[in-house]
Amino acid sequence: MANDSFYPRLKAFVIETTGMVFFSDKDEELTGIFSKRFEAVGAGDCAAYLVYLETDKDELDELIAELTIGETYFFRHNEQFDAIRNIVLPRIIRKNQKNRRIRIWSAGCAIGAEPYTLSIILKKEFGAELAGWVIDIVGTDINKKFLAIAKRGRFRGWALRAVSDEIKNECFTPAGQDWTIKPYFTKNVMFRYHNLALDPFPSHLDNLFAFDLILCRNVTIYFNHETIRSIIRKFHECLVDDGWLMVGHSEPNMVTFKAFKSVNAPGTVLYQKSDEADETTSFAEVPPTPLWTPPLPPPEWKITTGTINAIEAIAPHVTPEPAPEPPQTGGSRLDEIRRLADRGKSGEAARCCENLLKTDKLNPSIHLFHALVLEQMGKDEDAEAALRRAIYLDRNFVLPHYHFGLFLYKKGDQKGASRSLANAVRLLSNMDDARAFEEYDGISVAQLKELAKIHLEAIRG
Repeated sequence: MANDSFYPRLKAFVIETTGMVFFSDKDEELTGIFSKRFEAVGAGDCAAYLVYLETDKDELDELIAELTIGETYFFRHNEQFDAIRNIVLPRIIRKNQKNRRIRIWSAGCAIGAEPYTLSIILKKEFGAELAGWVIDIVGTDINKKFLAIAKRGRFRGWALRAVSDEIKNECFTPAGQDWTIKPYFTKNVMFRYHNLALDPFPSHLDNLFAFDLILCRNVTIYFNHETIRSIIRKFHECLVDDGWLMVGHSEPNMVTFKAFKSVNAPGTVLYQKSDEADETTSFAEVPPTPLWTPPLPPPEWKITTGTINAIEAIAPHVTPEPAPEPPQTGGSRLDEIRRLADRGKSGEAARCCENLLKTDKLNPSIHLFHALVLEQMGKDEDAEAALRRAIYLDRNFVLPHYHFGLFLYKKGDQKGASRSLANAVRLLSNMDDARAFEEYDGISVAQLKELAKIHLEAIRG
């Protein structure tokens, strides 16, 4: 196959579409995967398969499923989770006593074992301290099949091989030879599609900002050094002040992480966003924390999912004329709100929005930003009201429609979510694909339309 004249073009298309530069020098492995997919779809050569890929997005998903590695398990590399228990979470909890919120991103979460492990640790080991807190855990991945497994929450016994029988019985329900994680441990976890190499972040649009902790373990092996440096820089921007980054054992490179303060812990290295970047702190050996502590009565948690929520248009569906430009407001004013929100200062950001609305109460963009900040604060009802106002003020304003679809999806209203996201796609279809929403992370019309379609596919199955 490597002698096929269209092979270089097919290879380039796959790398460009997925960002997986890892396969640049893995022709034997790549041709083996291609051969398997050729047989599955009846493609006779690289040219035929390239046409198939460009016209059938389902096949691209099948190919990505073959290219990515989904082998993972709960409490994988427990020394890293010990560092989270003993070093990271206690410091986050002390720092966030005022806003009583924790936000965590599991980037490249595969089938969801990592974010669910974090949920188990937070609820079983810190439940009493976090009663009444808002906990957001966002899991993202490029592999839609993995995300479907993660959302279903049903796992083979092999994925639980590092889990004690006590945790299995307390946190999972047996289902034949499988195990299903209990709803108590899933309701604060949200899964969504995101390509680290190609999709924008930090992103207020997709709630990928202002995290206390980001985990990205054994993901950057797919990317070249330039892409890795870009991803790490963006992670730094996604963290609040003093936020934490954890990567895989094979990934540490002090040059790559020079913007962070290195923290040595038993068996692992942590990276902290700090003014003391390039310095190194070491923690003495800490006795391993057991995987199980006696269960506490479930506290009353205030839970929101890790996604920017959105609110349904209160007006009937419309088929728009060529859509107008997004509503405008003073860029510098919104930039200041964005900077405050990025640093986790959501209260100050909300007050800025309220001050702007006193003199510009009919501006839908300000109402939208106000909604995003209120959502970050866990004030869902107020966020919903702000988003409804944004839609009422401009029914062709696509972003609130998009947000509403995600909001309804979180609430379990698949029909409503599908309807609202379809409205967003319809509005976006009347816009120039190259146009960018500069005030909303610079995402292009084409990118937002693709994200909306991906969410629609996930909802409709």
